[in-house]
Amino acid sequence: MDTKTLGITLVIAFIFIAATYYTATNLILGGSSVADNAEFRRYASLIRLDTPLDQLVVKTTAGTMEIPVRGKVNILVPQYINCPDICHLESLMMTLVMGKVLEAGYADSVIFITIEVDADHTNETVVADYMERVAGDMLGRVEWVWILGSKEELKRVWEEYSVAVEVEGNGTVAHTAGFYIVSPEGKLVYFVSPTSRGWDEPLKFAEHLWTVVREVIGETQD
Repeated sequence: MDTKTLGITLVIAFIFIAATYYTATNLILGGSSVADNAEFRRYASLIRLDTPLDQLVVKTTAGTMEIPVRGKVNILVPQYINCPDICHLESLMMTLVMGKVLEAGYADSVIFITIEVDADHTNETVVADYMERVAGDMLGRVEWVWILGSKEELKRVWEEYSVAVEVEGNGTVAHTAGFYIVSPEGKLVYFVSPTSRGWDEPLKFAEHLWTVVREVIGETQD
């Protein structure tokens, strides 16, 4: 593991430790004006990383492509379809942000990317059906791709984004939960995750996630 990956891993691990032992209801680690208020902290935890990412060639539902996608704000989230709970809440949060992106006229400036964490129990057909059911007619108006591949291929992505993945005895996959916000220049700017209240109120969390995305879009256009 190189120094960059180790650094991201340690700081994200800190969030998960804090979330587990201290409830992480107001964890803010620097650098975002939109996060500097109590309302935000009720629903979201945020860290600013500003870490350059390597370009990776990956297989997706849109074919082979490089991520992060240069020239767009990338919103990445680790998920798997057979997830019993939080992945589907993340899908709801993501589609709520998709609606905000469309309303604001930023569809050409943002791409949504799911990072698959269960390589052994998925395929492109199943994923495409899920995406259509979740996003509906927004799927043709915003860009959402799902990274697929073998466990070895996906492991490169997990390592680059410091996504923790562990298959449990009952077949469920424990994994990093939250949203990676990457700038059009390919820099990992923020990691944003729901607090316990944010999980309970996904609409509220999505509103605050959108403010972070909008900030990164604004920084790009300034």
